Amino acid sequence: RLRALRILPSSSQRLRRGTIVGRRLQREAVAAQVESGARLITVLGTAGVGKTRLALELAEDLRPEFSRAVFCNLTEATDPMEVMLHLSRALNVRLRDTDPAIHLQEVLSAQPTLLVLDNLEQIAAVVGSMITDWLRCCESLRVMGTSRQKLGIEKEVVVSVEPLSLLEGVDLFVRRGQVADQRFDLQPDNRETVCSLVNKLDGLPLAIELAAARLNIFDLDELLQRLDERFSLL
Repeated sequence: RLRALRILPSSSQRLRRGTIVGRRLQREAVAAQVESGARLITVLGTAGVGKTRLALELAEDLRPEFSRAVFCNLTEATDPMEVMLHLSRALNVRLRDTDPAIHLQEVLSAQPTLLVLDNLEQIAAVVGSMITDWLRCCESLRVMGTSRQKLGIEKEVVVSVEPLSLLEGVDLFVRRGQVADQRFDLQPDNRETVCSLVNKLDGLPLAIELAAARLNIFDLDELLQRLDERFSLL
């Protein structure tokens, strides 16, 4: 039995995650790929590197070209039926009991759609063939997926997401830190500590955001010291 899952439109998900920092080159690269006709883009990267956040921002960039942009988290999907169930919820449709796969293709073909599929690595082998069928049957469909591994199917265009640069990481830490503590700001006397924090967190946006959120509990020096216990801290 599937656990209840609330799936929001891509724009709502984007607003909940806050302003994106950096990623200009990746956004330009994806825009160029879409303009050149790419229909399947895999946003590839390690855990915590910001794949989902980037995909949501890209969906917003591309939204004017489509009638709808739909976000679907497939973390819990393990087989084709669960993929279809999750996607039907995202599309807000009830699939027919007979030939649900055909019905889903009809829904996807109904209007120009940008489909953002999050966390595909655990079902790459399953979802790859499904996406191939969707693209073949739905001429106005574009698919963007986030994954830790390539799907390895025809037409796939891969955009790799790397950790943030030091400047981007510091910018992100300061922005999120000011949400936790409005008094916090980057100053000459704390700049080195913030840089050390970002470096210790390997420039991973998720880790940086989680650390910055602790500024309402710890000061910078305490955060830096506690990073040796980073998993319990974050």
